[in-house]
Amino acid sequence: MTINGQSASNEHYDIALIGFWFGCNYGAILTTYALYRFFTDRGLKVLLLNQAPLAGNPMYLDPRNISHRFMERYGVKCSRPLQSDADLEALNEVADTFVVGSDQVWRWAYTSYQGFFYFMDFVRGEKRKIAVASSFGIDWEERPADNLAKAGLYLQAFDAVSVREDSGLKVLREHYGVEGEWVADPVFLHGDAFYRELADGAADPPEGPYLFAYVLDETEEIRELINSVARQRGLRVFTVEDAHRLVTTPGGDEARGRIPEPEQWLQYIRDCAFFVTDSFHGVCFAHIFHKDFLCVAPQGRGLARLHSLLALSGLADRLQEQPPYNPAVAQQAIPWDAVDERLHAARAKAAEWIEAALNRPRDPRRVALGTRLHRLLYAGRGECERDWWAHGQVQSLQSGKGLAFLAALVRAKMRLLRLAGKVLPGRKGRQFTKKAGTQEAVLRQLELERRAARH
Repeated sequence: MTINGQSASNEHYDIALIGFWFGCNYGAILTTYALYRFFTDRGLKVLLLNQAPLAGNPMYLDPRNISHRFMERYGVKCSRPLQSDADLEALNEVADTFVVGSDQVWRWAYTSYQGFFYFMDFVRGEKRKIAVASSFGIDWEERPADNLAKAGLYLQAFDAVSVREDSGLKVLREHYGVEGEWVADPVFLHGDAFYRELADGAADPPEGPYLFAYVLDETEEIRELINSVARQRGLRVFTVEDAHRLVTTPGGDEARGRIPEPEQWLQYIRDCAFFVTDSFHGVCFAHIFHKDFLCVAPQGRGLARLHSLLALSGLADRLQEQPPYNPAVAQQAIPWDAVDERLHAARAKAAEWIEAALNRPRDPRRVALGTRLHRLLYAGRGECERDWWAHGQVQSLQSGKGLAFLAALVRAKMRLLRLAGKVLPGRKGRQFTKKAGTQEAVLRQLELERRAARH
């Protein structure tokens, strides 16, 4: 085991932390860093796991990408890239407690190719296992029945489980037989001063008052909403897509290579006069920085997380779910004192829950279950349960041509599901429509993979 290139044979950690941090997404980077710092600020020694090889995307492995650069800048201890069962098994000798962090780590459409990694199948029974604000992303379970049964067994061996959306409590109870707790996303474990300090380190802010748009899936209707609000307020528009895409200046020119660092992204939100986003974490930081904002519903990426957050803050009217969008909502003042009171209570609850989960005596029955599961279900099977995305069993699919072929198959399946949703009546039709939405999310991911393969 090596840590940031250094030998770590004698290193031991209080916590091994799992998250989506390597995925070149601002929210994924910052929510993982927030949780890492929550632990280290309390004197705990933390190792952030680098499971990028299991995700099968060369962009995620690049040590020069924005995710790796950020963690290196702030001295985050990262494991070497984890590739095999032997690598994962060795972690049991390195850490006492394993924590799977926030973001959509239990979204079947996003993580199915990584087997049961995010259910910590590789962790032995004598190790403490905690889920902090983990997310299904949607308010139903799309996982196939056989996979669901096994995931449920692993989850029942966790010492403590919390979810990021209140709808996740029902999913846990009805599909996994597990009782959990709702806690806020880890970014809320820190106040605005924590993020202002990060933002202060950024350079090259936009000049003059501007509307900042951080929209991952822009449409004509969303562009019209952005321009309408900008016209009403006399603002110019400054747009960033995601951490692996391009910056668009107000004149519409592409500033190639100018991918903002997370600190700059925070600065753009902090200093803007108005904020439009379809990102869950974009909305989180609108709350933290007290930004006047509108959120447009992300298509195919899950609404449950936004519903849960905006219900907590009392700002549900700031979510625009379907076009035609209504810019008039943005004219209403946000009662930030009331919002802060709710968020302060949520922060305190999350911190208390995490500290209790770390310190309460372990249930011997969970220890025994974890031991049996690791011996009977995991041993020798972890790698075969992670498919070609993780281990390159179909290398050609990492080429643009192979990904295009796979995307065509997914697109065809999505169309069939949509047709079934329209033809079949009632609940059955709605189920097929939901499944079509899942395939749409997979298709979006494949498009990102194709884009990465071209570069």
